[in-house]
Amino acid sequence: MACQPENRGRRTPGSKSVCFKAHRCFSVGDAQGTPSGEIRHAPKVISVAGLAALLLSCMISALHAQNFRDGLSAQLLDELAKAKGGETIVLADGNYGALHIVDRAFPAYVTLKSANTHGAVFDSIIIDNSRFVRIDGVHVSNSSNGAASSAVVAVVGGSSDVEIINSEINGLVDSDYNGFHGLYSNGRAKRITFANNYVHDVKNGGTFIDTTDLKVIGNKIDYIGNDSFKFLSVTDVKIENNIGATNLFPSENAHLDFIQFQGGDSSDVVIRGNIFLPSTRADVQGIFLADAHYSNVLIEQNIIVTGMIRGISVTSGTDVVAKNNTVLHVKGRGSKATFIIVDGKSYGNIQSSYIGHSGLGLMDGNLNIQSTDPNSEWHYGRYFANADRGLGITISDLAPVSGSAVENFGAYDRLVEALAHSLGDAKGPRITP
Repeated sequence: MACQPENRGRRTPGSKSVCFKAHRCFSVGDAQGTPSGEIRHAPKVISVAGLAALLLSCMISALHAQNFRDGLSAQLLDELAKAKGGETIVLADGNYGALHIVDRAFPAYVTLKSANTHGAVFDSIIIDNSRFVRIDGVHVSNSSNGAASSAVVAVVGGSSDVEIINSEINGLVDSDYNGFHGLYSNGRAKRITFANNYVHDVKNGGTFIDTTDLKVIGNKIDYIGNDSFKFLSVTDVKIENNIGATNLFPSENAHLDFIQFQGGDSSDVVIRGNIFLPSTRADVQGIFLADAHYSNVLIEQNIIVTGMIRGISVTSGTDVVAKNNTVLHVKGRGSKATFIIVDGKSYGNIQSSYIGHSGLGLMDGNLNIQSTDPNSEWHYGRYFANADRGLGITISDLAPVSGSAVENFGAYDRLVEALAHSLGDAKGPRITP
């Protein structure tokens, strides 16, 4: 339900939606103009008295902007306090500050939904010891770089039945990628969904610890300093159709991974349809499960390009299957090859080897190809349009050669789907360091 002038700020008959009215507001540094919408140009010369008046005006405008934000936040908190369960609170454009929902156990979903996609802005969102909360279509934009242990959006304290969906989430956009987890869950959280979010300008895209019945689906991560996704001690997890960061700017000696599990046993895990195509760094391990034991794990239909030997790796597992994945090596970067190495079954995959290795061609149910000799029958060019492009590779470069073995091996189904939507490519033009 969109906010209409006649029903903003009050409930409409027969509806559980609530709309908040946002006004045009001028604050210091607002290039949009004045409250009336005019763009005013300051004179080239200003007197001391005029400067003092201008500074006073700016201070008053800043106070008005703060009061406006505080007003929106107060309205939202008031509606949440009255919510019984099942309501949709529609948020008009504006800045609502930091949102902390603590100790609220609703019997049915209470949804906070931006009337205009990403028009409702928050500094941060923490959901603590709460139940049945859905955040939909907002922009969580923090004005700081944050500490490495902090998060922009967090679900903690035993919270359950929480959804963070269709939102943009970021730290300060200033080419500093040393702080913040973008998405975060911990503390015995359960039935948690993070879906269709765009996360950027943080250190780690998403970190999920001690969480059960977790869904991480359809998220895009970019412009980060470390891992796209990290998991520790999780159970009943679906990690599906996510896009890893193409633009990575790590600190010195950082250990980079696309999807990493570590630090505690995990079980009942599905990792399906995820894509990693690097633009700035090739030294990124693909799907890496180590430093613990992993049970009942299915890894399929993932597309990974990296300069590391571990395209997909599970060091210790029970009932682990890696099938129909495509892992390719970045020519001339890092190791000579990129393999799937799991403590379990591996078949139907495409992986990268090299000339001189005894494993080229069809071996043990997997197809091993190489990028170094274009005259070899196992060269990338016989299977993909431009797979040896290197850094900056796009999903279009992986278009399959018609009639080749790609149609029977690797992540062919996901590749066809990704090509139809240009998935995995850069989000758009941006100035990088």
